[in-house]
Amino acid sequence: MRLRSLTALGALKALGLGLVACTGSAPERPSELDAETAALEQQAGVALELYVLLEGPSALESLPAGLDPRSPEAAALVRAHVATLDKAQRALGEAIERDGGKVVARFARLGNALQVQAPRTLAQRIERMPGVRLVERVPLLHRQLASAVPVMGAPQVWDRAASVTGQGVTIGIIDSGIDYTHADFGGAGTPADYAANDPEILEVGSFPTSKVVGGWDFVGDAYDPSAGQSSPQPDPDPLDCARIVGEQISGGHGSHVAGIAAGSGVLGDGSTFAGPYDASYDPDAFLVAPGVAPRASLHAIKIFGCDGPTTMLAPALEYAADPNDDGSFDDRLDVLNLSLGSDYALGSALQAQLVKNLTAVGTLVVAASGNSGGNFFVTSSPGSYPEVLSVAASADNALATLSIVAPLAAAQDFAAAEGSFTVRLRDVGAVEAELSFADPPQACAPFANAASVAGKVVLMQRGGCPFVSKFENAIAAGALAGIVIDNEAANLPFAMAGDAAPPLAIPGFMVRQADGPLLQAALGAGPVTVRLDPGVRYTGPGAELLGGFSSRGPNPSDYRLKPELAAPGTAIDSAAVGTGTEARRTQGTSMSTPAVAGAAALLLEARPELGPLEAKAVLVGSVDRLRNFSGQAYAITQQGAGRLAIDRAIDRRLIAASDLAAGEIAVSFGAVEATEPTQLTRTVTVQNLGATAASVTSAVEPSFALPGVGVSASPAAFELAAGASAEVELRLEFDPVVFGAPNVDPTTNPLQGQTPRHFLNEANGRLLLSVGGEEVVVPYTSSLRAASLRAAEHDAGCGTASANGGQVAIAVEGESAHPDPLVYAFELGAIHPENPASASDPAVAMTDLRAVGAATDLATAPSFDEAQVYFGVAVTGSWATPARGPISVVAIDLDLNRNGTADHQLRVEARNPDGPYRDVLQSSLYRYSDGARLVQRPVNIVSPDVVRSHPFSNSVLVFAVGLAELGLDPEDPSFDYAASSENPEAFLSAERTDWVSFDPRSPRVDTAKYGEDGAPAYFGGRELVVEVAPEAAASPSLPLLLLHPTNLEGQRYEIVELAPGALGNLALRLEGPSATSGDAPVELRFEISNDRSLAADEARLVGTLEGGELVAIASSAGSCAAGPSLDCALGTVEPGASVVVTATVRPSAGATALRATASVESALDCEADTSDDSASFELELGGASTSGGDSLELTGGGCACGVTGEPGRGAEGAWLAAAAWALAAARRRRVARVARR
Repeated sequence: MRLRSLTALGALKALGLGLVACTGSAPERPSELDAETAALEQQAGVALELYVLLEGPSALESLPAGLDPRSPEAAALVRAHVATLDKAQRALGEAIERDGGKVVARFARLGNALQVQAPRTLAQRIERMPGVRLVERVPLLHRQLASAVPVMGAPQVWDRAASVTGQGVTIGIIDSGIDYTHADFGGAGTPADYAANDPEILEVGSFPTSKVVGGWDFVGDAYDPSAGQSSPQPDPDPLDCARIVGEQISGGHGSHVAGIAAGSGVLGDGSTFAGPYDASYDPDAFLVAPGVAPRASLHAIKIFGCDGPTTMLAPALEYAADPNDDGSFDDRLDVLNLSLGSDYALGSALQAQLVKNLTAVGTLVVAASGNSGGNFFVTSSPGSYPEVLSVAASADNALATLSIVAPLAAAQDFAAAEGSFTVRLRDVGAVEAELSFADPPQACAPFANAASVAGKVVLMQRGGCPFVSKFENAIAAGALAGIVIDNEAANLPFAMAGDAAPPLAIPGFMVRQADGPLLQAALGAGPVTVRLDPGVRYTGPGAELLGGFSSRGPNPSDYRLKPELAAPGTAIDSAAVGTGTEARRTQGTSMSTPAVAGAAALLLEARPELGPLEAKAVLVGSVDRLRNFSGQAYAITQQGAGRLAIDRAIDRRLIAASDLAAGEIAVSFGAVEATEPTQLTRTVTVQNLGATAASVTSAVEPSFALPGVGVSASPAAFELAAGASAEVELRLEFDPVVFGAPNVDPTTNPLQGQTPRHFLNEANGRLLLSVGGEEVVVPYTSSLRAASLRAAEHDAGCGTASANGGQVAIAVEGESAHPDPLVYAFELGAIHPENPASASDPAVAMTDLRAVGAATDLATAPSFDEAQVYFGVAVTGSWATPARGPISVVAIDLDLNRNGTADHQLRVEARNPDGPYRDVLQSSLYRYSDGARLVQRPVNIVSPDVVRSHPFSNSVLVFAVGLAELGLDPEDPSFDYAASSENPEAFLSAERTDWVSFDPRSPRVDTAKYGEDGAPAYFGGRELVVEVAPEAAASPSLPLLLLHPTNLEGQRYEIVELAPGALGNLALRLEGPSATSGDAPVELRFEISNDRSLAADEARLVGTLEGGELVAIASSAGSCAAGPSLDCALGTVEPGASVVVTATVRPSAGATALRATASVESALDCEADTSDDSASFELELGGASTSGGDSLELTGGGCACGVTGEPGRGAEGAWLAAAAWALAAARRRRVARVARR
């Protein structure tokens, strides 16, 4: 296993995914990490593939609000703005190329950016060039790898009175090109014609064609960025490549996809089917069945070479907005198919912008959810962008129904799979006859009961001889049809195979082993009549399933629902590149996506008034729910709303969405965690696009029940006038105590590869809006967790510490709705300042390192070889998952030889980091020198079947590795470590803490000795006990890092000080004149001094005044607020320093005395003497003064503030309101503070 990711590691490094952030929102990483990264990239000869986003709007974004972007007026403005951007982009591009970079593409219509290849050192300079807004890594996209057409109801749409076939609609296929010589696309249909076509030039009259009306090859056949062929060689011929490598579709992918969306169909004689498509649809009449929208036009937009992934999506998106490159969007494509993606929604800001703007000009983008199975959050980008319609894959098993029709008491239906060597039931018509046993039961010899079988349907047992032999004997006995009972347990029957030419003369079917006894029991009770009807498909459990490979959501960036609907994508036949007339069968969300793209074309032909997002809402709302073998509905994050039914979508007049303008159809409640009963509400806007009023009812259909969870909709019924809209409120009620910590949902396997998995508890389902017989679906989803709110309650006291060390019990208290609250304890290694951008940017917050610590069980392990070291890390915000494919959101860098450079790294990743991924998250040790993975251990110490530690939707994580696995010397196992992070939203490295030294032989605090199984983990109500080393007991600081993974967000880590607090002291001295004459102003001097060795942070002077008004105030450090009361923020008072505040006070008219009272406070935890924190002064007006106080000092600059007030205001009015607060704030000794985050 090779290292895939780390800013400076292995395969992901070789792809250049380690660019330092340039926006200024994240702190720069230490220079030694940059050096590590650059050195490895230089060895690999890496050129980073980058998007360089420039300041200023794109051409589309520069248009005036309300102007139709497809109008002639808009076209003129677009051309002018493109010309303006072109000048700046060329200048920047020339500067980049002078420094050794290469400009691959430029974008001006939908975005203002360049795509460049540059070495890392140049990339860092580009970040600082004038006019550059952002630099980000280009995501690497991969292809996401019988007809699906009837399942979705397309033939019913073709067969309408006004046939709908996609006529006049353009579909762009961004893929590996299209074999336009294939008969499915109107080509000559001969392999020789394909072979003679040079893919680098356009032969006269070869392209475009009447079917494939446009396109462009952006890369060339040799392009493969994973193999060092990263320089595109564009040409005008988008012919698909016929190369196939192993079992992977590396050629022909685009042709297969295009045929599903809009292939014309190839008849049995090899000719292109010309229609009419409104006739009865028989898939058996075709070598290649028609696509979903057989009369739609295609654009072949080639961004893949013959092999490998691509980085060229952005130029293809710009092409889709303006295919003829004339500056006008009037020729933009109607539908764009993206059967490609990057798992775990690893995308880019530029691609998101391009998709959003492409949607704004009128293109519906349809993209694959991915083929990485049922792992949470693995759904891919660009399908993860809000406007894109993300598609999962279903598996249509195309089963017939064997029905007992008499006697009625025995009536029931059975799934029946038709054999491949017998005559088709479609050709002979329905069969209804009595059922009879075969004798012998396996039918491997001539029937002994031939007379009783003649004219009936015969029941046979599997086994003993080939299927063909059984049916030859059945035919000889005069049977009308044959049914074989499987002899192995299976969820569904399978299609029997055999050699028979021509096909045997009677229909043949198989039923499940479990159904055999039911049929035999019914027959044993008396005569039974059965029926096989070609027009009746089996619709029971298992008839249509979710594809096991189909990627699951939700979106890891923000918990939005992705995928949004499903379509058939298993065992799909479509055009085979280079064959002329043949089909090939394959599967994947690459196949389900063009089925939806074709359906969108049908909808847009029938309803041209719909915009792309309205069309998306109609499609998502027109579905059939998918269920597993037991009849349980799949989770919404697996199937989306359900499997598309285009025949119901065409006439749909009611649409509903949570935020249609943003492309959000589904409702997302996000990640919900609570310690007490909680209610959340979301609104769904329902629009009536019809010409008549509608009576609408609303209901909620959960995917499965969860304790303590309820979802309801209101109003339950309402009237909606034609053209009007209304809101439906969806309410989620969550009682975390009742909820507890339930197991996985009924459609999620708790094991992956026989290993317990991590999982989310999801509350999801569908809002059903009904109008007569019309049912509109709006899916909803959320993830739920019962949480705790626990913290250490520990007072280390003040003064001199004991020199003996020993056990320290730390009380962890607070509320918990979670039944098994957790806490992990570590010796604090380093803290890291909060990034200010975390408050507004979740992508920054989840990589904003805050604290890291270490622990070891060496003292209690049986031997050094069995001892482990543990690392705990905390960030500001929550990630959805810490392991996003090749990205480890947080990691631990290790410097084992202590030379200042990391040589190993601990990463969090799926157990299979190269895919197919698993939700079995591991702490994996990698070696920098060769990228080898050395060992894996569970994250958070324990397996999820023991205790649920919730690595999903969290902000703390624990890594573990064996000391011997690190290759450490038992005599001197000390090493250095640091925490680092990567930003998966931008493929950028984010932060790293300072290096920390750790010696497992002598930790200052042993946090594992009394923990669970000798680890630094404390489950449930287990007492948290640590052991302080004697040599550390007298330390002035002994901080402990506690991680609370079950706590609410923002409260998951805390730093507890175990050492008694050191003593500091501030003193205040207040002086004034001994006498005054008349109403002359009085000057008061406040001196604040620090007479101990600890700095006093956040020092503040406050005070009250009676009998006078403040005229002016000045401070030698900090600042004083202007106002009637004394309030000065003095900042930090260093040891031995002092601050002087001078106040000028005017005696009040009629006052007999002037009195001032003041106090000083600070952030000192422990203060030696609190009696000198306050002072007072009194002066008899016209007489002598009395005063008291001590002195204190502070450094820094000063300020002077003038204070005005009403002349003659009484002494009681000036500062009296602040007196009580000032006296209460007088300094007192404070217990050791606990910093909680």
